[in-house]
Amino acid sequence: MCEKAVIYIIKNNHQNNSYRNICQSFLHYAKMNGIKIDKDLEMVKDSYGKPSFVYYPKIHFSISHSGDCWACVFFKEKIGLDIEKEKKIDHLKLAKRFFHPDEAAIVHDSDSFFRLWTLKESYAKYIGKGIDENFSSISILPNHKKNITGHQDLSWNKNGVFFYSLILEKGYFLSVCSSREMELEILIKKDER
Repeated sequence: MCEKAVIYIIKNNHQNNSYRNICQSFLHYAKMNGIKIDKDLEMVKDSYGKPSFVYYPKIHFSISHSGDCWACVFFKEKIGLDIEKEKKIDHLKLAKRFFHPDEAAIVHDSDSFFRLWTLKESYAKYIGKGIDENFSSISILPNHKKNITGHQDLSWNKNGVFFYSLILEKGYFLSVCSSREMELEILIKKDER
């Protein structure tokens, strides 16, 4: 049986109070998983800017925001997440600049670009480095993956890293990766403020 990772998505998040969103989501996640909260939710950032809880180091999370959506995933293992709202860009030019040649070769449209971008960025967050000069030298595609288009959810394992790619709704792409196979639960709420 797979462990469950919980993804929290807040729509219409115009105030973008990430700390408040993380804490509220974490409290919900803790309650769902029987985690006793008896200390402050103090956070620190590592040298690459990745946040973590000082007093709950075994709970890993990753955050992202794009458009009017904010997203955060919690898991018991190291994890990375990225969400992107589709926008008009020169996806072929960006693919050649930021993607491994094998990845750039399968980018044919905006959907394939944003799927691959969120997969790569979730991997960069998973390894804790973010986008750097090595971003284009690493391919996250398994050998058999020749096509990442379509609207179905995708998942695969490459060298012990599990990748998941979802299209939430028209124009929003979300990817998650971790060292462990997982079941994803997505909780969406609208920010009514």
